[in-house]
Amino acid sequence: MVRRGWSLGVDGAFGPQSRRVCLAFQQEKGLTVDGVVGPRTWRAAWRAPITPGTGDGDESHKEAPARPGVLFTYPPYTRHPGVRTWQTRMRERGWTIDTDGVYGARSKKVCRTFQAEKGLTPDGIVGPATWQAAWTAKVT
Repeated sequence: MVRRGWSLGVDGAFGPQSRRVCLAFQQEKGLTVDGVVGPRTWRAAWRAPITPGTGDGDESHKEAPARPGVLFTYPPYTRHPGVRTWQTRMRERGWTIDTDGVYGARSKKVCRTFQAEKGLTPDGIVGPATWQAAWTAKVT
């Protein structure tokens, strides 16, 4: 992946940085965005055309902050500082959403629509792939 232009430490371990690159690469190449280097992702890593720039073709995104380790779901409401971080990012991307730190019905609706738009499972749960995509998926 480094030879293909991705910024990644080469240490032989598949850690958080490797997962972030994997998720962004899968999103860019239209693969299932799950952070798993399965057969399709492996083949694409060797055969897909190289995108110029930072490796994912979109230099406007930010690196995702560390995921808070909590799944945001509704119902019941999820109240967590990480919810506000995700809501703020979604608002920066143009979604109409409150940034109150409470994951309720409106947040779930935004999440499901975002997931469907980005080819993720539209389950309305902000888990690892949805969190990552909020920072790395191209704005459409």
